[in-house]
Amino acid sequence: MAMIVHSPHDGQAVKVRDQDLQRAIRDGEGRIFYAVRRSDGQGYYGSFTRKGSDKDEQRYLDMLEKTQHARGVGAERSAQQIHDATGQSSRPGVMRWVLLLIVAAIIASVTWYLVRPDNQTGGTGHLPADQPTPGASGSAGTGTGMGVDINTLTGTGTVGDAVVVGGRGDPQIFVEASGQHYIGTASGLRYTILRPGTGDTAVAGRYVLVQFTASSLSGQQIDRSVPERPVGFVLWSGGAPRGWDEGVAGMRVGEKRRVILSPELLFGRYPGSVELPETTLQFDFELVGVLPGVRVTTDTPGHGSIARPGDTVQVHYKAYIDRSSMAYDSSYDRGEPVEFRIGAGEVIQGWELGVIGMIEGETRTIEIPPYLGYGEHGAAGVIPPGASLRYYIELLKVTGPASRYADISFDHSG
Repeated sequence: MAMIVHSPHDGQAVKVRDQDLQRAIRDGEGRIFYAVRRSDGQGYYGSFTRKGSDKDEQRYLDMLEKTQHARGVGAERSAQQIHDATGQSSRPGVMRWVLLLIVAAIIASVTWYLVRPDNQTGGTGHLPADQPTPGASGSAGTGTGMGVDINTLTGTGTVGDAVVVGGRGDPQIFVEASGQHYIGTASGLRYTILRPGTGDTAVAGRYVLVQFTASSLSGQQIDRSVPERPVGFVLWSGGAPRGWDEGVAGMRVGEKRRVILSPELLFGRYPGSVELPETTLQFDFELVGVLPGVRVTTDTPGHGSIARPGDTVQVHYKAYIDRSSMAYDSSYDRGEPVEFRIGAGEVIQGWELGVIGMIEGETRTIEIPPYLGYGEHGAAGVIPPGASLRYYIELLKVTGPASRYADISFDHSG
């Protein structure tokens, strides 16, 4: 027959056989104790010595009392929390309230997702990512392209053949006569996602490749890209109309998006070959690739005017192919700086992008990928096909209406 004896070391319960009562016993930690009969003859207690002591027995009795008290408190609390079906009052614990709140939040989220207007057509309901503050360039914030300033709309109204839902400062939901839902931004651009993408995201400074079709709102096609040659430009660099930058920003590779642009949003260099009519147009974009842009590292800071698109800059430079340490061209060697206007196409696109934002006196190292340099053909036997370039540039002077004075320096590394 076996019985339970509590170790005097830590009160641990140990199963003891009758034949072991007169022997040394080990608890779970291997510590030795002895089983000694209680003075009232009601069972045994654990003792440090074979004969036991009053102190060991009292310690055992105290432990029993505490155990019984704890069990009584637990039973009392359990009785107070019995379910209402017993007829007694119920007091849910903190964890139960937390679980109830979580379930309520999940139900509310699912309900909102199912009833929100843009979910009816599968749109994401998000504004294009990485767009600058409306009004920063072009004619941002001039209206919807249909004669109404979107920033003045409140509540629900109509714009042309579209119903507008939303308040001042909120993204606008347009429901076209065809039933198609569009998201409207503060600049007047409207867009809807025709097919979601899963690849890289188009963000400012990246070189994006898109296929496009331009048409009137009635569906008449005006221009389109060549399937084998997608159009490439650096997002938010000024190399494409503002509407293109804002409409493509936030797209993921593989995504198709329909964008409605007003004439104001189409001002700028247009990659197509036809003259655009002065009317609102519809563009279907498909993002087929996202590539790195120009990598810029500031070597020494400057102090003076900042180079902006449209400014004329005077620079000294050294040009290298890939990681070569020998310059293939240098204005320092000739003793004559080079002068060009940013955005006029007088130098390769990567060079223009790398100079934007420089401050007079600043020196930079600019790393240019092939598609922003001389491309797959190279240049006159000096630059091999598909070569990356590296320029060391010193900005000497900035002139032009866009030049500004800066008393700070910027770190463009990374």
